[in-house]
Amino acid sequence: MEKSNKNYKRRRFLQYAFTGATTTVAMGWLFPKSSESQSQENLSNTVAVGGVVALDGRGEQIKLSSFLENVPLKKPVAVKGLSKPTYLVVESGPTIAPYGIIPVCTHQPNRVRWREDLDCFRCPNHGARYDYQGRAIGGPAKRNLRRIKVVTQNDRIKLIQ
Repeated sequence: MEKSNKNYKRRRFLQYAFTGATTTVAMGWLFPKSSESQSQENLSNTVAVGGVVALDGRGEQIKLSSFLENVPLKKPVAVKGLSKPTYLVVESGPTIAPYGIIPVCTHQPNRVRWREDLDCFRCPNHGARYDYQGRAIGGPAKRNLRRIKVVTQNDRIKLIQ
């Protein structure tokens, strides 16, 4: 009787362990990491559907050609269009980056701003710093700023969440 009880407990433990491991794998497959961990290549290869047109500070549509001419390389520029502010970056080439940066600190949800004098995004509350691509470079934040997809179409810039 005692041996049978031991076998039952062992079998029950193995069932729980197998179920837990299977559930963990399934959850990772169903809910992959958020877009902040996606590489720039993955963002640029995604097919664009929908989105909103990027707007300047006056609420007017931004033309890609004038944006590329007037914005310095690797200096994020705030644009409107989504419910949250978004920063766009002109990369070497010059080409617009295939991503936009949502300036909300990943340490605690505070708005970060591009600091021209420091050449980085900086959180006013705890001093977290991010480079022009939104990558964490100092302070308490360990994760990069969230990114959205940016596509260009007919001299327009579209923001896609």
